[in-house]
Amino acid sequence: MQQTATPRLSRLPGWTLPAVVLVIVLGALGAVLLLAQRASGSDAPPQPAPFVVPGPLEPFERFSVQAAASGKIVVVRDAPKGAPAVTPLELNLPADTKVERLTPITLAGLRVGDSVTVSGVPNPVRNFAIRRIVVMSNTAPARSDGFVRSAAGFIGDETQADPLERAILGGTVEAIQGKILSLRGPNGVVQMTIEPKAPMFRLEASTPDAIREGDRLAARPFPAGSAPTAVLTEPARP
Repeated sequence: MQQTATPRLSRLPGWTLPAVVLVIVLGALGAVLLLAQRASGSDAPPQPAPFVVPGPLEPFERFSVQAAASGKIVVVRDAPKGAPAVTPLELNLPADTKVERLTPITLAGLRVGDSVTVSGVPNPVRNFAIRRIVVMSNTAPARSDGFVRSAAGFIGDETQADPLERAILGGTVEAIQGKILSLRGPNGVVQMTIEPKAPMFRLEASTPDAIREGDRLAARPFPAGSAPTAVLTEPARP
């Protein structure tokens, strides 16, 4: 008769069972901590990265107008704080000088198809704070940077006095619905809510006679003793 032998169970070390129990307990504890961490977290989207101020698009010289009469304009070039006083400069603008001016407007002065330049300064809370919105009637296409230039080559931010202010958005007015302005730019359509007191300007052709004391004036760098070929002026803000 053939006998079948019953296999013997090998004996496990005495520490095996406590070790298994410890691993299970630690795993359960880790899962509880992970769920608690996820439950306490916020569902809000991550904060956007800080706004990086774009560099100047083109070099411009900026001035404050001290006096203006009969086409002769006395200006003082902007200088960094703490720098020595700057000697006033007299500009005699020839008749063929291209003069453009920023005229204050309201939202009612915008039209579909206008070109728009939005300028601002860095703001850690909102990424940037808008300082001005400049519009112009211009059918010229935008350049690769997204901004349209006027007939004299300006985008509208050149007269600013704050060195941190930069053009941050360019586009074409696609729609105006109440206070909502839709701009089509290089990255698609952007909507802006325009408040009644928003600083808005229309950039238009002008003449040297329109320049007044207290105005801001911008021009491309020009040699000493000569006159700029084009200037952009902005009336003094109240």
